[in-house]
Amino acid sequence: MLRVNALTDTEGLKPHEYELVAGAELHPRTEGLPVLYFPRYADYWAHFPNGTVHVFELRRGGLGLYQLHVAPIEQDMKSFYRKQTR
Repeated sequence: MLRVNALTDTEGLKPHEYELVAGAELHPRTEGLPVLYFPRYADYWAHFPNGTVHVFELRRGGLGLYQLHVAPIEQDMKSFYRKQTR
C-alpha cells in the first residue's frame, strides 16, 4: 500500500517545518500535516530544546497517506548515537 501511495505521488517530497513540543513529539507548523512522534529515539530528541524547529520531507500520495523521508533523520541519529557510545 505504501509503494502504491508513493508511486501515485505527483508532487514528490516537500520540506515541512515541525516544532519540537515535548519529548519526541513534533508538531507541524502548517495545519493539516500529521504530528510526528519518535518514542524509540526519545534520548536523541531530548538533546534539542523544546521549541526548536526541524525540517522534514514528506510526500502525500494518491491514497492520501503521508510518508516521511527518514534517510536524513536516520543519518543524524546514527551520528548522535555513535558519539554517545564513545
